Parts: sequence; structure tokens; C-alpha cells
Amino acid sequence: MEGNISYNEHSNKDITLYHSFWLNHGDYDDTNVTGGAFWHPHWRKWPPIDEFASIIAAISMIVVFFIGTAGNSTVIYLFARHKNLQTSANMYVANLASADLIMCLFNFPILIWASLKGQWQLGNIGCQIYGVIGALTGFMSINTLTAMAVDRYQVINTNNSFMQKTSKGRHAFIICGIWVYSVSWALVPVAGWGRYVLNGGRTSCCFDYLTRDSINLAFIVCLFIFCFTIQLFVILYCYTSMLVFICRHERAFLSSDLILKTDKATRKKIKLELKVARLVFIIVSAFCLSWMPFAVVTLIGAFGDSSYITPTVSIVPGLLAKISTAINPMLYAISHPKFQSKLRASCPKCPVNRLFKAGKAGDLTNMYHASMGNPSGQMLASLKS
Repeated sequence: MEGNISYNEHSNKDITLYHSFWLNHGDYDDTNVTGGAFWHPHWRKWPPIDEFASIIAAISMIVVFFIGTAGNSTVIYLFARHKNLQTSANMYVANLASADLIMCLFNFPILIWASLKGQWQLGNIGCQIYGVIGALTGFMSINTLTAMAVDRYQVINTNNSFMQKTSKGRHAFIICGIWVYSVSWALVPVAGWGRYVLNGGRTSCCFDYLTRDSINLAFIVCLFIFCFTIQLFVILYCYTSMLVFICRHERAFLSSDLILKTDKATRKKIKLELKVARLVFIIVSAFCLSWMPFAVVTLIGAFGDSSYITPTVSIVPGLLAKISTAINPMLYAISHPKFQSKLRASCPKCPVNRLFKAGKAGDLTNMYHASMGNPSGQMLASLKS
């Protein structure tokens, strides 16, 4: 099958597999499509994506662009503006919002422009830059969410006081490590292991998952393992463990003498503690649902029957992945009452305030990083032991 042929092995005899559109246009050059950016010959088995579909994709991305930019900018502004939001655990929130905002500001305008034009506009160098930024922000997101999951797991499932220490320096070190790890993997294709190429719709660039030489396949396997699979299993393990713990102990915990002896405010904080794992689990699930289709398409393109990977199929997972940049800040607004209260104070007339009921604000610090030093953290520890 033509899609299984390495681009180095592709020859003129394979043009019989091309769609008539490309035969009529006489464009057989595998390395000179849209300004020098490589476009795998696999995609020429189908005609260009319909212009109407490209416009619909552009309009969808414009909506996501505005929601994502406004939402993530708001999260970063509130975090920087209000010191009581600048907790060690909320550093992860700001880091994730920063990664999403980078995607919105740099890659979205390029994608929208290309979609409206019907093809890539920035040549090979632009393709490499777009690919690096897209990979970097994606890796940043999943690695940050992984760190958040481990952080919550340590709070709820661990009695070790060292592991529950809420040092800003420790979290800053972890975030720096996330950046180094993500940047390193994003730059690997530029260094020559793997590469960034145009997708099937010729409107954006991503990893080359169709070339089946041993070097590229090794890159795809390592990428899948070290930038998605390990993180996914860590996230699933952490949140599954937390939910199992909560399901086993929530009823006994809320009805125990320890709870009954506390004041109403403390009981409210404890209930928020028990709900936070579910709330963050929703965030992680949304991210996984956004990125899982891309991972599946990549594996099919590299190891399966690539005839199933049409230009449209290649575009949809990328669009779903980008939607997470708009979903994340909305989930944080729902999950974090303190952010809601600060948003209402900073912008009383903002339309987003209508989504939330006033007076429901809780303690953001408790929701995201209960320590052994506060009452709810001590009660969680006593129940666990």
C-alpha cells in the first residue's frame, strides 16, 4: 500500500495511486509542496479538503481562539494580581494556563490563516516553528497535569509529612523540570530524529507518523511512550487511587465523631477536599479525550492500515486537541471558587460570572493542596491511618 512506503522509496510509478486532482495538476514532487514544507505522498490519494470544510474549521478555531485567549489570560492575571492565589499548588494552574496561552497566541492565528487560504502559507521554516510550539505546549499540558495528579495523590493517599510539604521552591523546581523535559522533546525532530511535516489538510504541521523507516518509527514509539503513555498511566493511577480511597472512606469520614466535633466552616472545607479529586479528574479526562484521538491516529499511521488515515481524519484529532486550551480555564473557573470571587471583584460585569452562583466560594488552597498543617489535612491523615 502506498501509504506504507517510506518517502525515500517513493517513485514515479506510484503516481498511479494519486487522486486525479493531483495527476491533472502534474504535482508529483514529494518534497516541494506548499513552499517547501514536506507533505507526505500518502495524502495525494485524496483530493484537497473541501473549501467549505476549511472555512468551518477556521470559524471553529476562531471561537476557540477567543475563548482560550480570554480564559487563560484571566487565570494568569488573577494569579499574578492576587497574592492569596499564589499558593505553591496553584503554580501548576498558572503553568498550564501559560502553555495554553502560548498555543492560542502563536499557533491559532497561523492555523486560522492557513484554513482560510486552503493551504499552508509559511513554508518549511514556518512549519518547523509551528510544530515545535505545538509540541511544546502539548507536552507542557500533559506533564503539568501529571504533576498535579501526583501532587493530589500525595495529599490524599500519603501520610508522609515530607511528601506533603508545600514548598514553593519544590514546586518551582518541578515546573522547571517540566519545561526542560518538554522543550527537549519538542526540539528532537528539529535536531534530525523524526521531523515536522504538513498534515493531510495542508493547514498545520505535526510529527511525521507516516514514514516507516526504522529511525522514524523508533522516534514515534519513544514519543508515544515518554510523552503520553507514561503520563497517562501515572494520571490514571493517581486519580483511581484517590477515588477508591474517597469511595471507601467518604461516608464514614463525614459521619465520624471527628467531623461532628468541628465547626461548620471546617466541615465545609473538608467536603471541598473530598470533591476536589473528582473535579480535577474531570479536567484530566477532558485533556485525555482531547489528545487520545491524536495518539490513536499516530499509531495507526505508523503501524496500522494507513488507508484509514484520510486528510479529514488527520485534521479532526488536531482540532480536538486544541479545544482543550479553551476547556481548561473554564474548568478551573468551575473548580475554583476563589478564582470566581476574585474574577467577580475584578470584573463584576463579565458575562462569565453569570455561570456561577454568588456566595459559593471556597478555599482554593484547600481545594488544590491541603497540607498536614491545616485541619482538613490532619483529618484526612487520621482517617487514612
